[in-house]
Amino acid sequence: MMDTPQRHRRVVPLCAAGLVADRLRTLCDNALILLTGTNQVVTIEVSVVTPCPHVLVDIVMEVAREFVANGLTHGMYMRAFGRISVQVLGTYEDTRLVVSDDGWGLNSNIKEGNGIGLARDLAAGYDGRVWLRRTETTDATLVLRHPKGLAT
Repeated sequence: MMDTPQRHRRVVPLCAAGLVADRLRTLCDNALILLTGTNQVVTIEVSVVTPCPHVLVDIVMEVAREFVANGLTHGMYMRAFGRISVQVLGTYEDTRLVVSDDGWGLNSNIKEGNGIGLARDLAAGYDGRVWLRRTETTDATLVLRHPKGLAT
């Protein structure tokens, strides 16, 4: 049997999608308790499609906390009902966090708040990017490049 060349293959230690999803659900449940009013009904859906590299999990969690808090604080401000979606998707080269809310939308007078600034600083350490986009929902996206040299 002939061995397949491994020169283009990189193995990255991964954290199981289920563990990341559990941590995100706990984070979102706590944010709901802290940041919603007693008369508000906000649903947060969590989806982790692919595993996440261990080295990026804490950064993804920290940025998810900021994005979810922004969605609850700004997007759901004074709204009786709302929905937030938290997704983690990965490819061979990067991990993507997308937090979407159906709230009020982006305030055109505000360029960037503390949470987005923090997310940008964290992303910069991994050749990552952060951006906001408004369509039918407000989408906050974090993309982190997988660090090189994480072979096992």
